[in-house]
Amino acid sequence: MTLTKLLAAWSCLGGRIKALQFSRDGKQLVCGDQEGVKLWDFDLSEGICSWLYTPLEVGSLAFDRDDAQIAIGDLLGSYIWILGSETGAEVGRVPGRLSPLSLLRDVCFDPNGDVLAYCDDREIRIWSLSEQREMKVLRYESERKPHITCIAFSPNGTRIASGAYDKTVRIWSVSAGEQLLCLRGHTGYIYDLEWMTNGLRVISGSADSTVRIWDVDPDSPRFRDCLKVLEVKMNCQGMQISGTRGLEQEMTWRVKGEGRKGMLLEFFADRGAVLDEEQQRIVAEARKQRKAAEESVEEIEF
Repeated sequence: MTLTKLLAAWSCLGGRIKALQFSRDGKQLVCGDQEGVKLWDFDLSEGICSWLYTPLEVGSLAFDRDDAQIAIGDLLGSYIWILGSETGAEVGRVPGRLSPLSLLRDVCFDPNGDVLAYCDDREIRIWSLSEQREMKVLRYESERKPHITCIAFSPNGTRIASGAYDKTVRIWSVSAGEQLLCLRGHTGYIYDLEWMTNGLRVISGSADSTVRIWDVDPDSPRFRDCLKVLEVKMNCQGMQISGTRGLEQEMTWRVKGEGRKGMLLEFFADRGAVLDEEQQRIVAEARKQRKAAEESVEEIEF
């Protein structure tokens, strides 16, 4: 077994940490919570400075291309704060969410550091930092609030990928402000995504416990396809839990993206753990009772 070594343990400012970001050169780490923002020098393992802007609840962070500036997304605020990474001084603000009913979910710089993109629950906005103006607004076609959760620029800055509660990954043209692709396959909310460095693939992570790799290369024969599904799960293969009792509490989990509900004991069985005879009997009886209950409901509905 390979053990992971803890290199350092640092405290932030006291609130729940909701955002972390390394500088592009890997030398600095910025952290945001409900109290403000703190920047660490990763080599020295000590805080360079702490910035308190109240009220502020940091939900997203991003360094620019040169690590000179940091964009701070205030989850409940009306602005994106642009701060200098050396001093924490404010160098600019960008108008954030437009509706008090929406949350500012994510923020990112384009590869050149000249353009900032950010999203709230309803739409994605692209802002020119050099010209201090809004360039484009990207809107989902659905009339219902899509609850956009994450965005990312492609490596060449010409496209933006987005994920949302509607379980789709969408690819947008930055210049045209139009949707290019809508990729379906996830069965749960999408919480994060990223481009591969060649710009030909997008990786998305979802509440359905899967990571999907999408082909977004227009010249590829598998354009639009999901190339691979990686299931993120606890592997209990061969785990010996014989004689362990108290595993009858109810819980929910997913198998190949599909929701499943049952006892903790059943969860371990699904993940390959070794059960003793008594545990196997308990699992079999529980599944028998659940099946009978489901059949009874079906008969009533019929």
